[in-house]
Order: sequence, then structure tokens, then C-alpha cells
Amino acid sequence: MFLAYKKHLKLLSGSGTKDYMSFIPPDMGLDISFKITDVYTSNPIRHFWVISAWIPVTQYGSSTYKTLDFWLVGQDADGKYVCYVNSTDLREQGILLPSVWGINATTWNLHDKHALEISLVDNVKAPSNPIYARWDDRLQRVTLTSY
Repeated sequence: MFLAYKKHLKLLSGSGTKDYMSFIPPDMGLDISFKITDVYTSNPIRHFWVISAWIPVTQYGSSTYKTLDFWLVGQDADGKYVCYVNSTDLREQGILLPSVWGINATTWNLHDKHALEISLVDNVKAPSNPIYARWDDRLQRVTLTSY
């Protein structure tokens, strides 16, 4: 289960007795909220969560929140929880956080891409150039590509 505690998020066992991971976004001096989205794959065992941290922002006019951080989390072959993609990985691919407009992470199966598409919403009308997160069975990890 996930538990928001002060300004960070924890992934705990169902009973709440075991702490698997903590997600600590940069402190911007405001209350931090988290969005958690399930990501299912064609392999029923391979399940991920997209986690984003954000703060409410009113001075930006068109946007009511600012995305601070991002994580893509799942279990490895041994059943341990692993962070497969984070904000540093996104930065290396040209997706920079924090972002006033937010981040999109949607499953993408058009034209056999079979990936999680990750992009920033640069403005009200258009997202940034996306990157694609795919599970690599051979490497047993998520790879990021621009196609």
C-alpha cells in the first residue's frame, strides 16, 4: 500500500509493517500531493506504478499545479520493489522537472510501440516530444527510447 507521510510517500506492505521504498520530492515549501497510476502490461505478472509528486500553484494562471518529481516503480524478478525510471532518467532524455504544466504517462500500443509514453505538457495545447519506456525481457529492466 502507499502512504503519504508529511512531504513524502512510502510503499508499505499491506499490513503496514514493512517499508519497501520511500519517495521524497524536492521541498518547495508547500503541501505536496502524489498521484499514483497503475500500469498494466501484456504480462499479468509485470505490473508498474507511475508516481508523480506535485504542488498546488495559483500564480501561474493557466495551470493549477506544478509537477516536481516522477518515478516508475515495479517488482524485479526476485519480487523486490525497484524504481525503474526517475526524474534523473527523464532529464537525461530531455524531459525536465519541475514542470508547470505537468507530465503525461500513458500506455501506447499504436503501431506496435507497446510502451509507456512519457512527455511533459509544455503548454495547454501540446505535449513535449515523448520518450517511451519498455520492459526488456533480456535485460530484466525498463529501457527508455525516443521511438
